[in-house]
Amino acid sequence: MDPEEITALLALQRRAYELVLHLAGLARREPAFMKNAARHLSSRRECESWLRAERGQLPEHLYPRERDMRPFAQLVWSFFHVSFRIDTMEWDGRVLDAHVVTHKGRPRARGAAGLRSVKRNALRQLHRRRGLELPAEALTGMLGDRCLREPLALWTYVWELRQRARGKTKGRVLHQLWRSLDLDVRKNLDAEAVIEAMDALIVEPERGYPCEAEGEARVVES
Repeated sequence: MDPEEITALLALQRRAYELVLHLAGLARREPAFMKNAARHLSSRRECESWLRAERGQLPEHLYPRERDMRPFAQLVWSFFHVSFRIDTMEWDGRVLDAHVVTHKGRPRARGAAGLRSVKRNALRQLHRRRGLELPAEALTGMLGDRCLREPLALWTYVWELRQRARGKTKGRVLHQLWRSLDLDVRKNLDAEAVIEAMDALIVEPERGYPCEAEGEARVVES
């Protein structure tokens, strides 16, 4: 992933979240509208067509370019699939109230072992895209290296965000990764920070990878 792709992906994620926030406000004003929206937004197959059909009813500035509509819809759908739901209250055939609420108490799709597996895959993919293949021992060592914890979490988050935009969601794992990032990292997340994280994780076989805590480089033997 290059800086331009990362910047576009993060911008798309922020726009999708802004749309969710707008819908949360709209739910209080137009509960009947949101009752109908709930069925479509929670469906991977219907979310994009609903967003297109309701374009005139929603702020135009929240919509992306046409070429980005599909990944945008995937991100919007994933928010309602994983993090949010629309609750409505009806009486005598009328929708009286609607709220966009967070999923509380929803069982996690993945535990620590599952999250470790996702990080391992993101680390492997990062190297493969540079024409490098890490041996299993090196992957295991890097996953357990506390010096690499933050860049690995950040890179894995962005990699999984890209996967989610392509419709390859892994349930709550993206939210778990997001919550694992330092607050300052979350506030200042941009392409530069992601590129720095990627560079910190790249292993050149003859050089090994650095660990500041130990003050030396570990050589990876292929």
